[in-house]
Amino acid sequence: MPLIGDGLSHIQTWYIGRMLNWVREFLDYIAAEGRVILGAPVAFFAFVLLAALALWGALSWKFDSQITSRDSIIAARDSVIGARDATIKFQDALIAEYKNKLQIPTETGEDRRLAPEQKRILAKEIRAKMEKFPKIVIYTASEREPRQYAKQFADLIQGIGIDVIQREVPSSSTTEVGLFVGIRQPEKPSDEAQEFLEILHKANIAAHFTPWLTPQTSDEKDANFDLYVAKPFW
Repeated sequence: MPLIGDGLSHIQTWYIGRMLNWVREFLDYIAAEGRVILGAPVAFFAFVLLAALALWGALSWKFDSQITSRDSIIAARDSVIGARDATIKFQDALIAEYKNKLQIPTETGEDRRLAPEQKRILAKEIRAKMEKFPKIVIYTASEREPRQYAKQFADLIQGIGIDVIQREVPSSSTTEVGLFVGIRQPEKPSDEAQEFLEILHKANIAAHFTPWLTPQTSDEKDANFDLYVAKPFW
């Protein structure tokens, strides 16, 4: 019966022999290739150079593509941001133009005022219906801001050729704020009162009906409505 040690020794000898054969074959291959290279060194180095150039070209194309793609993404993003900024600026310009056109107070505490466009509409509409407004009574709260706003209406209406009667009420006697068309019969406004309110609305002036409660004087008897300039909202 063979010993186990003899078997292991035999395997080791076979393995070492095989390894030596592989090493010998590899060295023979290197030697053969070396002889080929020595026989044609120019062709070999030309091949290596072409391979290096091809690799460099492939890598350059890849990186250039990545850079171009990144630049395209950046350009697209900048375009979107630019378009958004342009839209915001355009909207801000429209809002600013609208506020300037209608003279909308931009801050609490600013005086109310009639814009040129509002004056144009008021003058045009009132002039077209002068026969319905032989005189217009304007009441105002006894404070600086309502007085200056009422004066703008009075100057415009008088400039058209309509008589204006101006009155004041103590600001402490009313809690109303804004602009109103006062009427004697709240349940049934006169045609003239309704038309005057429509004219204010056409000029983008917010106004509402309110009862005209002050006693009627002799110079007001021909007027069936009044324009009441109350305190501002602030």
